[in-house]
Amino acid sequence: MKKELRVKTKQEFQKVLQGNRKIVTEPFILYFIENEYCFSRFGIAASKKLGHAVVRTTIRRKVRAMIQNVLKKEEIQKMDYVIVVRTAFLEKTFSENETDLQNAFQIIRRKMNEKNN
Repeated sequence: MKKELRVKTKQEFQKVLQGNRKIVTEPFILYFIENEYCFSRFGIAASKKLGHAVVRTTIRRKVRAMIQNVLKKEEIQKMDYVIVVRTAFLEKTFSENETDLQNAFQIIRRKMNEKNN
């Protein structure tokens, strides 16, 4: 994932988290807020509860790969997203986690379509 497609700074993360819009699934909490860009940006948070640094880095890489796969399959709303990875992520397979992430994006799309109509 390109660097410009990432939510990077602490202030950007806080802005998304304080937006009070979220979707909760078993392996993820997906926070989102509308942005002023013409593309989506993603931030990934993996706490120390998930494991040591190598494990957390591996998790972030897997989530980035899932995002890439979901972006290829369907249209995602142009927003800033922060994906908080939960401990249930470790218990599921890659494809199960990817399906959960895809379903979360579909829920967001439905909510935004309802809001716009």
